[in-house]
Parts: sequence; structure tokens; C-alpha cells
Amino acid sequence: MRWRPKTLFGRTALGLAAAFLLFGSLAAVVFEVALARPYTRQAATDFATFLSFAAKIWVELPPFTRADYARELEQRHQLRIRLAEQPLATPVAPHTYVDFLQQALTSAYGRPVGVHRDADSQGWLFVDLPVAGRVLRLGFDEQRLHSPVMTVLSIVIPIGVGMALIVALSLVRRITRPLAQMTEATHRIGEGLATQPLPEDGPEEIAALASKLNRMESKIRRLLDNRTTLMAGMSHDLRTPLARMRMAVELIGPQPDESLVTGLTQDIEEMEQVISQVLLLARDMGHEMPEAVDPVLLLEGIASAYRKAGHRLTLAVASSAPAMLPPTSLRRAVGNLVDNALKFATDGTVELGCTPEPGGLSITVADHGPAIPDVDRERIFEPFFRRDGSRHPATGGKGLGLAVVSQLCRAYGWQISVERAAVGQGNVFRLYLPHANPLEDRSG
Repeated sequence: MRWRPKTLFGRTALGLAAAFLLFGSLAAVVFEVALARPYTRQAATDFATFLSFAAKIWVELPPFTRADYARELEQRHQLRIRLAEQPLATPVAPHTYVDFLQQALTSAYGRPVGVHRDADSQGWLFVDLPVAGRVLRLGFDEQRLHSPVMTVLSIVIPIGVGMALIVALSLVRRITRPLAQMTEATHRIGEGLATQPLPEDGPEEIAALASKLNRMESKIRRLLDNRTTLMAGMSHDLRTPLARMRMAVELIGPQPDESLVTGLTQDIEEMEQVISQVLLLARDMGHEMPEAVDPVLLLEGIASAYRKAGHRLTLAVASSAPAMLPPTSLRRAVGNLVDNALKFATDGTVELGCTPEPGGLSITVADHGPAIPDVDRERIFEPFFRRDGSRHPATGGKGLGLAVVSQLCRAYGWQISVERAAVGQGNVFRLYLPHANPLEDRSG
């Protein structure tokens, strides 16, 4: 089984290294075929022509000037020329430039012309050219075999490939590092451990993923905290009615007192209410499918139900076209706000309103009770939080109604806020529903 890295960075690095190595090899082949070989062939052909021209000039010069001409060639062109006394027997090892030079000279003279070495002249190569019945030996520096093009390519290609690989790996590292942090974060979240928020920077996709993970961790942490609070609060709230029921059972005789039976019934109802509210908070909310709902008709139905129950509730709305809303969840949220307002309304009156706003719809529930202190405006939406510190039904219930409203808002993207009444005393709870259909202004 072939080994391959297990990490994303390792696999990406291996893939990039293989790709750049292949690219460098192909680039070298292309440069060799398309540039280096044609350049070397042309250079060898031009040098063969220069050798032939130098040999012909040497033959045509007067004998007494040939020595000066030979010195000039060596000084200016690193070329030696003299008569060949005997053939050289040491050929040069195969080389591209030498091969092209021999081919050019062989073609020019119509006979094989080879490049050889002379043991008495280290670092020089020689060719014997037949000119005017003589054989002239011309020597040139061995450095001519080293092509500058190939030298440049042998430096540029590795450096270019290495730089590209380093840059690519650094970019991959910038991606894999936050992924590794996200992996560690998801592991800690899965273990129920606290984790620091991930930095929401870098490429757009990585930042978006980090943001989603942060929101998920926050939601899971809030859910765990809420459920811990729910369990503690429910055990506390159920202990009192259970104690009363236990005492009532002990007092029941053969002919039970009607007041004891009534008390047991009320305790059972109180327990059912606590359990119902706790289940609402414990279960995942936000899965109700939206449907076309007329907000005005929905609020009128809620107001009518409270009026039939003997409560004083005024309604001020504007007409509207149907909007896509979850009706059951919206009724529960508005109902819980009205229930909360009725508990604290000193005059027993609650005002329910509905007004259009840019991009949405606001539903308000106002009471004329004591104003909520500024320090409690955020805490009132926490489970089991009570402004008076107790949980007796006569002073406001269990502190779960507004927590249900807050959770419904998080589930559906609504917004809930509370502020002091503009005139007189009291509080105004404002439920904002974004993307609801615009309303046509009219009083209702």
C-alpha cells in the first residue's frame, strides 16, 4: 500500500510538489528543444564559419605577418592557429555544442572534421581544417562548451519552481491552520468543553465557516445553560406544590374536604403549567412552516379570546395583506407578552398594537404597571428570572413566559425589546417581525 500523508496540508504539499516538479521537468524539456538546442546549433554553425574564415585569412596572408595575425586571434578571440604536424588522437566526449560544430565543419569541407584534445594544451580543444593543400590546426577555449542559456535555465527554473512552491504552500498553510483550529473547536464542543471564539478573518469562505461555528457554539452553550437552569428551576418550582399535595393527602379522610380537593386540583394545574413551559423551552422551536397569515386577523382573534376571559385589552392595528408567518408560534409569543403585561398592569388594562415599519412589522404590548429597571431589561428574558425574586402565582408566575418569547425570536429571526412608556408609567414590549408584508395605514 502506497504511503500518503493523512493531513490536508501534507496531501496538498505533496500534490503541489509533484505538480511543480513535473512542471519544472516539462519546462526544462521545452526550453531545451525550443530554445537551447536551436541556440546551440546556431552558435556552433556561426563559430564553424568563423573558424573557416580565420583559416583562409591565415593562408592568404604573407608569411611574415602570420605570427602577428595568430597573436591577434588569441588575444581578441581566444583562438589559436598553427600548422598541424600530426593528427590528434584524443576525441572530445559527446557534447551538444561539439556535435553541432563537427556537423557544420563536416558539411563545409565535405569530409569528417572532428574536435580533439591536445595533451600539451590543457583546457583547449582543436580542429584540423584542410585549407589550400595544408592542414591548419585551430584551437579554442573549452569554456565555449558551456552555454549561457543552459546555465541561466539551470538556475532560473529551480528558483522559479521553488519560489512558486513556497508561495503555494504558504497559502495552503493559511487555509489549513484555521481548519485545524476549527477541528479542535468542534472536538471541544462535542466534549461539552468551553472554547474561545474562532477568529472570523481570512478568506471569505473560511471567515463564513468560522462565523457559523461560533454561532453554533454559542447556541449550544446557551442551550446547555438554559437546560441546566430549567432543570434547577423546575425542581425548585415543583417542590412547593408537591409538598402541599403530600400534606393534603395526609389530611384526606374518608370524606375528603372540598377545599383540599380544590387545592390538589390547583397544585396539579400549576405543575402542568410549569412542565408545559419547560417543555416549550427544552424542545427545538422554529420548525413550524410559515404560511399566509393576516396579522390583523390573528391579533383580533387573540384580543377576542382575552376579552371573553374577562380581561381589559384594547387593540389598535392597521390593515395588511397576508404575510408568511408561523401562526402558532406567533400566537404563543404574543400571548405570553399579553399574559406578562396582565400580571403587572395596575389598572388591569393592556394595549395591543400593530404598526408597519420599514422592512417589517411591529407588534406592541403595553401595560400601565411599574417600569422595569434598566438593569433588568435584558435579564427578564432569562428562564426563571423574576423581578420580585419569587415565583408565587399571585405575583407573576414562574418566569418562563418571556424566556419562551426570546427563544421563539431566536428561532425565527424576530426581535424583542422593552422600553418605558412614552406617556405615564408602564412598559412597552415591541416584537419586530422582519420581511413581513407592508401594511396599508388605517386605524382598527
